[in-house]
Amino acid sequence: MLTKQNDIPNYRISAAYSPQDECYIARVSGIPTCAAHGNTPEAAVREARIALHGFIECERASGHPLPDPDPVLAELRLIRPILNLSKIAGALGIPRTTLDSRLKNGTPFSAHETEKLHQMLSGSCS
Repeated sequence: MLTKQNDIPNYRISAAYSPQDECYIARVSGIPTCAAHGNTPEAAVREARIALHGFIECERASGHPLPDPDPVLAELRLIRPILNLSKIAGALGIPRTTLDSRLKNGTPFSAHETEKLHQMLSGSCS
């Protein structure tokens, strides 16, 4: 059974130029083995989406659970019972209800929010 676009969790795909490979490499957040390349960032991301579709189809066919689209989100879900979500939401500059919704729905954080969360979770941010 082919995976439809709306059946795919919201994985973040980022692309960066690799001087060593002389092309753009796109990586899928949360799936270290899922990456692709292209002559432009857009081409690399397009190829990464194709690779992601294939990865998801294989995982579902094998009965394996899909990795969380956002590793920070996965960590937050794990330690949620002991977190002060209001303080975290305030530090991110978002309403607590938005943070609750993201945790519930698995909506990825922006790059800035992810960095801020890494700092908070590692204790390097007051």
